Amino acid sequence: MGGCCWRVGNGHSIRILGDKWIPNHPTNAPLNLVNEEVCEATVAELIDQDLHAWRADFIMNMFEQEDAKAICRVQLSRRHVEDCMIWMHQRKGFFTVKSAYKVAREVLREGRVAESSRGCAGKEICSAIWKLKIPNKIKVFGWRACNEILPTKLNLSKKKIITDAMCPICLRFLESVVHALWDYGAARDVWAGSLKILQKGESGMVDMLQLMEYLLERVESHDMEVVLVQAWLIWNQRNRVVHGGKFHDPCWLNNRAIEFLEEFRTASLLMGPAHGGQSFRDTWQPPPPSIFKLNFDAALFSALNKSGFGAVIRNEKGEVMAAMVAKGPEVSCSEEAEFLACRKAIEFAIDAGFSELVIEGDNSSVMKAVSDMQEDYSLLGNVIGDIHHLVRNLQWVRIECTRRGGNRVAHELAQFAKNISQDLFWMEDVPPIVRVALFQDANFSD
Repeated sequence: MGGCCWRVGNGHSIRILGDKWIPNHPTNAPLNLVNEEVCEATVAELIDQDLHAWRADFIMNMFEQEDAKAICRVQLSRRHVEDCMIWMHQRKGFFTVKSAYKVAREVLREGRVAESSRGCAGKEICSAIWKLKIPNKIKVFGWRACNEILPTKLNLSKKKIITDAMCPICLRFLESVVHALWDYGAARDVWAGSLKILQKGESGMVDMLQLMEYLLERVESHDMEVVLVQAWLIWNQRNRVVHGGKFHDPCWLNNRAIEFLEEFRTASLLMGPAHGGQSFRDTWQPPPPSIFKLNFDAALFSALNKSGFGAVIRNEKGEVMAAMVAKGPEVSCSEEAEFLACRKAIEFAIDAGFSELVIEGDNSSVMKAVSDMQEDYSLLGNVIGDIHHLVRNLQWVRIECTRRGGNRVAHELAQFAKNISQDLFWMEDVPPIVRVALFQDANFSD
């Protein structure tokens, strides 16, 4: 059962000690207890069953801080749902022979380099890299890293070009590709400020191919694009320092990775087939007559350990019916934030009296999961189940996905959440910060 973990529903079936139920946490269980009172208790004791929320103050008193924070980050359903066992090594929570095989490969690391560089895993990873929407030079960089042909000191020593294979920066370990991009101290400082899911990533990987396989199982493609750009920047910094330059601040490298991707995506749109304009799917499009469109988006505020949600409801004329900004919890990845934003946005729309909606976001994997309407056994299945329950209760609904250009108002609202201390709502109005984006949408939809 080493690859299984409980997904918390009502908590009655899960023992606080003895069961695995805290994902993205060492051992998937509490590491230390402050108070022994909960030793024989179930997880249900930690949940306010009426509010469907963690008893945060109680948990903080019972557990060490790191355990308590990890528990409170576990997403609970808004409904009464049962606990269920899920397989952690497959995105949808189902056990498959293929995913079990990958776990076995991780356990049997001896001889991993020769096996993985020639096997199916290497082909799958290289294929995944080529499909990413990043500059070709970074795709080539990723391919070279996975094939162990970057000019690290270890690789150069193997070709008898140099004799010293030690890392020129840390001076403690052999400079392999995975060491230069992932393991050495300055690189770990950069990853510590990157995507939440990477901040406690495993060290000691045998090679870059194993690292990429590990990441691809846990990170969505749009976040994987950030990973490769970040690795490319780390490699460039390594070269600069080796040749007498200085280290950049890790925060600068994190921000530069995001800015670089945004610049590339903007340039790709401008150079697209629409002769410099935006395509149909890049602009906000009005809903059918008598139907309203709900756009939502999420933002991550790593420095605050918070997320932000924004939502706007408009009619077929592009007129704002309602808008919302909310600050959300700390999350492990952007996809988690998007699902939480979707649930919050639909709840807001229903509370505001809207029951005939086009629901639109800009994350394709999230919108696919929302429109699928099948039971989801992933770690975020509770939130996805809540969304499906809300959608089924609408009188009329259509799920759509747009690009960032068609979701700019919701995006600006989500970013605005960084500045608020409590949730804000508007009826037939929006804050001044998004009026330019609203005006642009009105022009594009004419």
